[in-house]
Amino acid sequence: MIRVAHVVTAYSSAVSILATKLATLDAYDDLRVTVLTGPKPTDRALGDPPVRHITVPMVRPIRPLADLRAVSHLAGLFRREKFDVIHSHTSKAGIVAALAARRAKTPLVLHTYH
Repeated sequence: MIRVAHVVTAYSSAVSILATKLATLDAYDDLRVTVLTGPKPTDRALGDPPVRHITVPMVRPIRPLADLRAVSHLAGLFRREKFDVIHSHTSKAGIVAALAARRAKTPLVLHTYH
């Protein structure tokens, strides 16, 4: 089984932009798809991503200390989960996930510009 993590800074992006893609990928028996996002907003109900979701401490604005904590948190999560592929989809997630994946020695790291 191939374990794939899709990393997006904002929860709303995972629900609105990636939902169809994530559900399609998750339908394959040989893929285990997980989406990692920053916290879910409390002001409105967006629904849930169609796959396994893990909240990570990631924020949109540039915050050096918070960003370093996110890298450290993600690296530990990547090691524990043993993801084969890390696929990021937003600018902040791309930088943070790439640094964390390198620390965790993840074999394949991808980034898609949207």
